[in-house]
Amino acid sequence: MEDNPAPTGRTLINVKTFKDNFGITWPSETYLCYEVEVREGDAWAPVEELQGFLRNEVLCHAELCFLDRVRSWRLDEGKQYRLTCYISWSPCHKCAQRLVEFLGENRHVSLRIFAARIYKKSDGYKNIYTKPYTYEDGLRKLRDAGAQLAIMTRDELQHCWDTFVGNRGQPFEPWPNLEEHIQTESQELESILGFTLRLERLALVAHEGVPAVLELYGNREGKGRVSLLAQPRRSLHCPRPCPAVTAMGESGMGTRGLSCGGSVSCARTLLRTLMDATTFKDNFSHRRARRTYLCYEVEVREGDTWAPVEGLQGFLRNQVYRHAELCFLDRVRFWNLEEGRQYRLTCYISWSPCPDCAQELVEFLGNNNHMRLRIFAARIYTIVGGHEDGLRQLRDAGAQLPIMTMEELQHCWDTFVDNQGEPFEPWPNLVEHIGTASQELENILRNQGN
Repeated sequence: MEDNPAPTGRTLINVKTFKDNFGITWPSETYLCYEVEVREGDAWAPVEELQGFLRNEVLCHAELCFLDRVRSWRLDEGKQYRLTCYISWSPCHKCAQRLVEFLGENRHVSLRIFAARIYKKSDGYKNIYTKPYTYEDGLRKLRDAGAQLAIMTRDELQHCWDTFVGNRGQPFEPWPNLEEHIQTESQELESILGFTLRLERLALVAHEGVPAVLELYGNREGKGRVSLLAQPRRSLHCPRPCPAVTAMGESGMGTRGLSCGGSVSCARTLLRTLMDATTFKDNFSHRRARRTYLCYEVEVREGDTWAPVEGLQGFLRNQVYRHAELCFLDRVRFWNLEEGRQYRLTCYISWSPCPDCAQELVEFLGNNNHMRLRIFAARIYTIVGGHEDGLRQLRDAGAQLPIMTMEELQHCWDTFVDNQGEPFEPWPNLVEHIGTASQELENILRNQGN
């Protein structure tokens, strides 16, 4: 299993073990390589002694062995750490749940998982009335808890070869059909999580000429969320506006969203996952879409104004057993918004809440007096009875409930959609739809159900 020690004294994986477990075969064991970084200013600095690999044990999956090791390190709660795992199998649903719990208990730690393949065995039950837990549920929970999930590409395999393998100076040689395997697994992960996680590399160049390497989790056109992968120890100082900042790379992402606020790294600006234009049009037009998409943003009260909370902006969609509104509430609870401040949550949703979700939202507002809620709906959900009562209860709990107008659609197009620089083009009969839906909502809220 092991080869010659690394220069730092670490044990290295031997070449055959690495190829057998991170190749495209179906190994019976799970290997996990890990590295730890600590936040230093605007950069992540490697913690050299916290780097290595492990494998599953007879009664303990590799992820749980890793958590045991992390806990033994007693990472300083006053600092921010990033754990990166390169694992031969993605987490099963039980390990995913343990990782979610760990992240919830350790807010000073973030997690990235690059998997060589997806583990597809499911077992266990949510409760006696529902279907079994699935590996898809586990991966989505991990995603919602803030973990970054991607399939290992040649870049990650090369990094592992150079860092964790006793390669004796031999170059990494990709195995046959590797690219097809990466594409297939990435597409499957896309279908599970709802967007493509195709990893690319970008170089962000500031006017000082100092590069920062970023990783891009893109949608089908290669656009999307960017997070900091590596950066110089000193910050990139860009004045406002930031015309000299350019993004380079085959993704063609351009500088959209890269303007920074001055005296901070441009890389700190969050380039979120963007919804593709077709998905937006299919779900926010007046067609009867089968899924529910929800775009959200959070503001905090500062004096007499509401200021946006950077990083708390994005979109999600309903899951198999959970409506979009409840997925959103899960995410809000995870944020632990400070009770001593006032927050305003704004949702732009393709269907108004059903009665059950409306009741959950009412209870949430009752338990969180420091939060206000606005819900702009593209259309009214009328499939089940009682939707009128649910909307009235939401109104009575203090939520604002308008129909999306051209102004909100334009805002979503500009903020949440990968619009490729194209202007928003209203679909036919949009004005009539807005008028009809607004009148229907007004009638519902006016009528007390007598």
